[in-house]
Amino acid sequence: PSLPKPTPISNEEVDKLKATIDRLEKEKEGLELTLQNVSYERNELKFRLNEKTKQFDKSKEAFKAEKEKKEAVSDCLAGATNKIEECKIQLNQAWKEIGDWKKLWDLTLKQHRETKEGLEIRISDLTSMLQESQALATRERDLREDAERILRRFPQDWKGLHEELRSLRESERRQKRRCEALENRNQQLEGQLHHLQDLANQDQATMQELHQEVINWKTDFSNLAGFATKVVRGAPRLHREAYAVMLPNNTPAAVFNFVEACEIILKQFKASVDAARNLEP
Repeated sequence: PSLPKPTPISNEEVDKLKATIDRLEKEKEGLELTLQNVSYERNELKFRLNEKTKQFDKSKEAFKAEKEKKEAVSDCLAGATNKIEECKIQLNQAWKEIGDWKKLWDLTLKQHRETKEGLEIRISDLTSMLQESQALATRERDLREDAERILRRFPQDWKGLHEELRSLRESERRQKRRCEALENRNQQLEGQLHHLQDLANQDQATMQELHQEVINWKTDFSNLAGFATKVVRGAPRLHREAYAVMLPNNTPAAVFNFVEACEIILKQFKASVDAARNLEP
């Protein structure tokens, strides 16, 4: 086939076509550059989005860990609060027991003093009766000696001596009856004295038991004070740790109020423990 004849083009049209081609080439280069910039920006945005996603995941994990830590701290604070309340109850019970033991101790001392005074009075009475018995025995011995002297001095006056002997024997019988009565009374008083001594021994044993109870109570009180000291020393550290992990923007106001209330309770409990230590006998 025959080739078509070329269409004649003027130089002006050729120049226009070249200018158009150059312009299109420049626009192409500009579009390619714009495409590269857009691709770069897209990749950069994608990278930033990934970084933000990672940061969000980390923040989410940190928030979860912080939440768990706050829950653990809340549990610790709740446990510490319960322990503090239990210690306060035990301290109040201990003070009540102190009052009861003090009343019992005072009553026992009073009974012991009364028993001791009664024993002293009984001993004084027995001493007086023994002295009277000794005086009667001395009088009886003197009467016998007088009778013997009379018999030696007046052997011829048998009738008078007989009457005098009868009176002396009658006096001796009376003195003997008195001595027997005094001996019986002395035995009764000795029995009462033994009974009072038994009561005194029982009181002494009771006082020893009370003394042992006081020692046991002091030991329990010391153990309780040691436990309270541990709580007072350990609870502030838990409080500081709880306060340190709280964030102003992420922590509820109720948690702040609870932590501050725990701080007040700890101060009051520490003051109570210090007062108890100062008043410890």
